[in-house]
Amino acid sequence: MVLRFLILLAFFAFFAFSCSSHDRDNVHDRESKKFEDKTCGDWNYPDKKDLYRCTDSIVEKKCGSGWYDTTSTTLRCQKNVLETKCGSNWYDTTKTSFRCQNNVVETKCGNDWYDTTKTTLRCKNDVVETKCGNSWYNYYNENLSCQNNVVVKKCGDYWYDTTSTTLRCQSNMVEAKCSNDWYNNNDANLKCQNNAVVKKCGSGWYDRSEENNTWKCIGNVPNKQCQDGGWFNGTTNYCSSYSGVTTYGNVSSDGKTYKTFIIDDQTWMAENLNYSSYNSDSKCYSNTDTNCGIYGRLYNWDEARSYCPSGWRLPDNEELANLMSYITDDDYSFSPLLGGLYTGSFSDKDKVGYWWSNSPDANSTAYGQKVSLEDGSLYIEEISLNRSYMLSVRCIRR
Repeated sequence: MVLRFLILLAFFAFFAFSCSSHDRDNVHDRESKKFEDKTCGDWNYPDKKDLYRCTDSIVEKKCGSGWYDTTSTTLRCQKNVLETKCGSNWYDTTKTSFRCQNNVVETKCGNDWYDTTKTTLRCKNDVVETKCGNSWYNYYNENLSCQNNVVVKKCGDYWYDTTSTTLRCQSNMVEAKCSNDWYNNNDANLKCQNNAVVKKCGSGWYDRSEENNTWKCIGNVPNKQCQDGGWFNGTTNYCSSYSGVTTYGNVSSDGKTYKTFIIDDQTWMAENLNYSSYNSDSKCYSNTDTNCGIYGRLYNWDEARSYCPSGWRLPDNEELANLMSYITDDDYSFSPLLGGLYTGSFSDKDKVGYWWSNSPDANSTAYGQKVSLEDGSLYIEEISLNRSYMLSVRCIRR
């Protein structure tokens, strides 16, 4: 009985010791694991606690002062700078001066953003500017645009070149300068001719400054006021203090019809000659056909003497001077069109008119007449120019 008791006591003592020892081992294991890194998936970095950490079951790596998910294809560490991918480029997301917009890295400039990879954009004085030709303008200003490599500004419903000294914006209307006058540049019924603003009336034009004074539009026909105060069709008739209202004559040559009028019993073309043969050296001003239709062609002296229609000729210098004195005094219904000249380059259109006479001067020069517009008045001057220069031609009946 005693022996059985001793055996049972020994058994319970051994069992109690074993349980106490096992509990001590478990406590040791739990305490030791406090010094080991937590496991994130299949990864564990017990030796690199300064480079890696586990956050929300994600292994993160240190980059500078920040951390990032190394499994992300849109994050990377470059020279201790954490970068984010944007399209095919990377940028520092810690900087508020960068952002990703439509897969493009943009840089802040003032209150706006721009793509620095574009050579046509720049930041200047906190303004994003875009290139236009050789100029730059505010990229975000909706009132500015680039047209034909020129910076233009919106004015009402139209645009204009602000660098031009002959254009301006007035009351939301683009105005063009014509001598000292301004007019609506987008009005097809107005244009600048001979440094005067002319207004369309039907198929004709008249000086706007003389509207309701010496000119007015009646039934889409330009009407002129004669000395007696009456009005007449200025397209088909002319008026002089010598003959009153007289109907223009006409002469046809090579498919063109020219108006004619009479001064001192001499019949003149009321328009500059606009004839050209296949081998002619004559030119339209600026090589533009429209200018030929308005101002006629420009000729060297030899061609000027040859191209008047049959029965007509180039006037001598005295006759030409007489013509210019009449029409610049406005005894007739028009002023001479100032078509400029060509001397190797074009110049003086709408400022000066030059006409050849049939009177030679030296071996390489010939006489002519020059009419210039200054301060609204026309001035006549005799000229002697190189015969190779190209001037206007006015023909007289033989």
